[in-house]
Amino acid sequence: MNRYHAPKSGKLLGMITLGTHVKTQVAEEYRDLARTFYLDVLGWSGIPVPAPNMLLFQSPDGDVLGVFFVPAERALTEAQHLAGTWLEIMTDDVDGLITRLRAAGVKEIEYVDKAHFYFHSPGGPVFRVAHNAER
Repeated sequence: MNRYHAPKSGKLLGMITLGTHVKTQVAEEYRDLARTFYLDVLGWSGIPVPAPNMLLFQSPDGDVLGVFFVPAERALTEAQHLAGTWLEIMTDDVDGLITRLRAAGVKEIEYVDKAHFYFHSPGGPVFRVAHNAER
């Protein structure tokens, strides 16, 4: 049963886009790896957090990723992350970022789209690397 339907007014709301804040859950055991990955490998900034069970990271263009740390039994498995929502990282230097990711030992993901690089973040979601020109 479809519970969603277009409004009767027919008015457009203007451009609707995704926001710049994303949240994910990761097993507590990955806290240090996640911190190193987002700060040192990606070069994002850490920002103040409102709770002790999370870390917040901000990309250079202002996007924010909240990583909530939960007991392992509550965290998504690698297979669940593969089946879940994938995120995208955009850069002007795709080759340079892929080199850094491989040097950091990320797990590469084989995917039908061979034009992009896909990988698992430490204990977390799958990311796709794309060029900023693809915006």
